[in-house]
Amino acid sequence: MEDIRMKFIKWSLVGVALCGLGLTAHAEVKIRSEVEDAYKWDFSLIYPSWDAWEADLAKVGTIGDEIASLEGTLAEGPQQIVKLEQLSDEIGKLAYRLYGYSGLQRDINLSDNDLLARWGQFMGAFQSMEQKLSWITPEMLNIPEATMMEWIDSTPELQIYRFPISETYRLQEHVLNAEGEKLLSYFSKMGTVPSGIYAAISTADAKPMPITLSDGESFEVTAGSYAMAMTTSRNQADRKLIQKTLSQSIIDQKNTYAAIYDAALSSGWAEAQARNYESVLASQLDGDNVPMEVFTNLIETAKDAKETLRRYHHLRQKVLGLETYGWSDCMFPIVDDKTQYPFEDIKPRIISSVALLGEAYQKELASLFENGQIDVYESVGKRTGAYSSGIYGIGPFVLLNYHDAMEDAFTLAHELGHSMHTQLSDANQPFATSDYTIFVAEVASTFNEKLFLGELLKEVTTPEQRIALLEHQIQDIIGTFITQTLFADFELKAHTLVESGETLTADRLTQIWRETTAEYYGDIIPADDPYMYSWARIPHFYNTPYYVYKYATCYASSSSIYKAVQTASSEADKAEIIHRYLTLLSSGGNDFPIRQLQKAGVDLTKPEATENVVKELDRLVSELEAACAEL
Repeated sequence: MEDIRMKFIKWSLVGVALCGLGLTAHAEVKIRSEVEDAYKWDFSLIYPSWDAWEADLAKVGTIGDEIASLEGTLAEGPQQIVKLEQLSDEIGKLAYRLYGYSGLQRDINLSDNDLLARWGQFMGAFQSMEQKLSWITPEMLNIPEATMMEWIDSTPELQIYRFPISETYRLQEHVLNAEGEKLLSYFSKMGTVPSGIYAAISTADAKPMPITLSDGESFEVTAGSYAMAMTTSRNQADRKLIQKTLSQSIIDQKNTYAAIYDAALSSGWAEAQARNYESVLASQLDGDNVPMEVFTNLIETAKDAKETLRRYHHLRQKVLGLETYGWSDCMFPIVDDKTQYPFEDIKPRIISSVALLGEAYQKELASLFENGQIDVYESVGKRTGAYSSGIYGIGPFVLLNYHDAMEDAFTLAHELGHSMHTQLSDANQPFATSDYTIFVAEVASTFNEKLFLGELLKEVTTPEQRIALLEHQIQDIIGTFITQTLFADFELKAHTLVESGETLTADRLTQIWRETTAEYYGDIIPADDPYMYSWARIPHFYNTPYYVYKYATCYASSSSIYKAVQTASSEADKAEIIHRYLTLLSSGGNDFPIRQLQKAGVDLTKPEATENVVKELDRLVSELEAACAEL
């Protein structure tokens, strides 16, 4: 089981999770030195120099040795537990800073081998630490739970560790003895092999595929250029060609992708069985203590949006004047709105959009623009996409690749939602409970996007602007709620086959994907569309099973809270809803995420929260239909 003392591992995953991973492909990209300092990260906020970083990295080994010296002594009394937890906190805080300083610098210059080496140095130190500390949980569980709770009750220094320690006991039936945990730790790297092979074949070894577009221009098809073409190209023939070209590269290796996926699922099933779980899904839900009905309610409710999806795509087909319609026609905007959203113009609008969350929240968010914590513009060698990564005791750092497009503006609002969640959690929680789970991580980001949309809709001056904004929100619901639930549904079917002893083949996976797609989209996407091979290009399937459904539950949660705010019967009721929401953002990981959301007014064990998203989608499509009628 993941030990709370290895929090840096979870943090590294959160760093990936709190990403809006887009792909950029712009013609003119500046070198780093050409970007003004005001729009770049200030790494001195973390360390003054690499020498200081090296000194802290050395401390990790020393503290690790101190923790190792406690082996065999935990049952002696509460003060031994205090020592263990406080030393673990020290390592955890150092991990945040060490990871941040090396990882953030790596991400603004991926071609710098020295930075890659520093990153590897950090990862190597902590991977060896994992094996060194594998004894902790089994030894702690040898202490009766009642005894441990008595120690916590009688020892003030242990009060802040009550929830994480109680979690260790809750999960004890899935923890092996010390020898078993040590044995599994040897295989931990093997569990990541399928994802490593997948990354190599899908990314590292992928070659650009040259084609000629309808205007005679040359075009190189890559995963990045494909993503951009599907959302920007207004030529149907070109989109189809680009999609067909990328899909053919997958089809040519479909059996390899299937074998990798089968290996990934088989590995996960082996560990789940070793830890006495009835399925991989059960093991993944148990980590956050999420009831099974949350997952099943989500899948059943999302399918209720099928008719609304059909309305939306039939509207698109009609307005765009397309005789045929498929996946490559689903994403580019109905209108070619040329509105620009310069970063400096957007800053005050984002700050204004969060006014209802209070003056203190506004001021805290505004300060992020001034402190060297946002790396704004694309530069040569910089990682694509966007994310927010927090460093405990210092604050969040936001990576963007800003190009003045509407999508960039919403991405900024989204990432600042993550950042404020981090700020409030760190400010109100001790380190031991500061780390909120992925299960609630996308609530703040999507809530802030809704606030920002409301701010922009106040200022529209043309039908085209209104259509562009409405469609952005519709596509956001489809991408975050419908599509991620479809992915989760597919995962469940694939895992169930592996767990029943079936070997996954490319044809079987394509069949499952085709059937699942029809359950959500109906006849919108033809059965022979190249999209039916998309199971091979979703990294989360190979890296983090049953991760994607959390995007959908987070979106349902933020939609429910937003609806409650907008429909509050009085200012007093609205203030109470906002107070509960800010309490959620300040709670870190001090309770189970389901209970945290329930305290904020959202009960995901019932279908109402997910039904709210389906209703929201229906309302937005109706508004879009009305707006399109004005064209």
